[in-house]
Parts: sequence; C-alpha cells; structure tokens
Amino acid sequence: MKRTMRRVALSTAGALGLGLLFWAKANAVDIKGSAFSPVDFKEYRLLIGQGASPTEFSLIARSSVAVRASALGSWTATVDGPYVLALESERLMLETLEGACEQARRRQEDERKSRLKHHEDGARE
Repeated sequence: MKRTMRRVALSTAGALGLGLLFWAKANAVDIKGSAFSPVDFKEYRLLIGQGASPTEFSLIARSSVAVRASALGSWTATVDGPYVLALESERLMLETLEGACEQARRRQEDERKSRLKHHEDGARE
C-alpha cells in the first residue's frame, strides 16, 4: 500500500496558538512549520481535533526544541473528514517576568522590615 504524504505548513513565534482547518483522507500527514521565539522559547505543542469546530484536541507532538521551517510532527487520519490542526507555543518570558516581580517584591519587603527593625533599635537606645 502506497502512503500519500500531505504537507501542512504552520508557524507560530510566540505564546499564541494557530489553527488550520483542512480536509484529510485516511492517510499520513507530514506536518512542517516553525515554532520558535528568538530568546525565550519554552515548548511547542501540536494538536489535532476532528471536525470543522472541534471541542476536544489530541496531542500529536510536544517539544522543547525550537523548530524553524522543519518537521513539527506527523499524524495519520483514521477516517476521511475535516480536521483542525493547532500549533501552540510557550515562551519563558512570562514565567521569568513573574519570577522577577516576585523577587523584587520580596526584596522590598525585606528592606522595609530591615528599616523598621533599625528604626526600632535606634528608638530603644
């Protein structure tokens, strides 16, 4: 049996997801595209949902390795019909920013406590 490969191109360069509606015959789909961020890429997830407006998606591939114009994954349709292919990517920036804000808040609180203690110690003398 000859396998027919279909090429589907996707690209996302940030925390946004991207969806592509397409019709698949019961055969293999070779998925190529890009999922990257220039400085703070965390991971991408490639998902598939059956129907024109699926409410559930299945994970096809997940990777913490950024991809530029290359293979993201492959998938085999089990039945003919419409599918939505979704590509999501995450960046570390949000987590890094939240962590930095939390550290700054703690540092300010520690400094406030230190000044208050210094002030109380000075008042006792």
